[in-house]
Amino acid sequence: MKQRQNNLDRLRVLAMLLIVFHHYGVHSDWSNIPSASWERICLNILSPFGKVGVSYFILISGYFMSRSHLTSKKIWNLMQYVRKYSLLIAGLFFILGYHLDYISMWSYFLPTIFQVYWFFTYYVILQFLIPVIRPWLRQTDRSIQAKLILLFVAINYIPRILGVGLKVPNAYYPNEALAFLSIALLGHLIFIYQLKFKKYLPIFGVLSLISVFIMFQQHYFIENYPWSFDPSMNDFYFSLTGLNSLTMLVFSVSTFILVLYLPNWPAKFPKLNQLMFGVYLVHDHPLMREWLWKKLIHNELLFPHYKRFILASLITPLIVFLLSILAVYVIDILGIKIWLLCETKLKKLNKANYLS
Repeated sequence: MKQRQNNLDRLRVLAMLLIVFHHYGVHSDWSNIPSASWERICLNILSPFGKVGVSYFILISGYFMSRSHLTSKKIWNLMQYVRKYSLLIAGLFFILGYHLDYISMWSYFLPTIFQVYWFFTYYVILQFLIPVIRPWLRQTDRSIQAKLILLFVAINYIPRILGVGLKVPNAYYPNEALAFLSIALLGHLIFIYQLKFKKYLPIFGVLSLISVFIMFQQHYFIENYPWSFDPSMNDFYFSLTGLNSLTMLVFSVSTFILVLYLPNWPAKFPKLNQLMFGVYLVHDHPLMREWLWKKLIHNELLFPHYKRFILASLITPLIVFLLSILAVYVIDILGIKIWLLCETKLKKLNKANYLS
């Protein structure tokens, strides 16, 4: 069990790295890159896995769902943690001379409610749902759980696919909160059946390869499939970039199961996974995102020198990832130590003044 825990800790780090590469690909300005070029191929390889990274975080939450002890206080502390980063970054940009209007300040003050961070809004909703679902998970037979969970996932993914493929209007379409819940329940299903899954690892390996192949051949499938699909809905079928994508779901779940059984090795940075939420809050704040990918990094200078472009596309997100880890470490680790040190000195000073 400890080996699987260590593997999931490392998966959190990999998931956040995938998210950073995805943000580099989708938030930078690539308007001057032709569709048929080495640069576009490079981006198509590096950037599609952001929602896979998000899915890994949700699967991990679902994996520990039945054993977690979430309370309203813990959820409140998570919301406060998000708000701390939101206000800290907004305050930094205000000091640097950025104009922040009244509406923006309200959103940064209440980031979970106003979706300053898309992921955390739905992640917090999921945390509220877990304590409600947990008693049912503990009391219900495993086989019944499996049937109901798989039926719930099918209801969330299949109707829209059939509706678009058969051109039936008003087909059911799950919102993102239900997508989060579906993925989390699959994580719980992996937990209760993980020992049985071990003998099917080759099958999950094949599923992960097939899903990646489909993703990279998505244009061929869309153009040549006998049904007339709505191009705006291709995320549901062939892409890894949509949270409701069937391809993304198959890839995420199959690779998640494979990661559980990877060989264990000594962890050189055992607490690194604890900083990953902070990395998301630092680099994907709306103000930071706009400044980071469009003003600090001038991507247009890299085109059309594709060798330089490919090298920069590999190194730039990695540097942002490492600098974000450093920023989170300073804020979360050193900041707390400095606060406690100041608090201790203030108490000693007050005590000395009282005695005098």
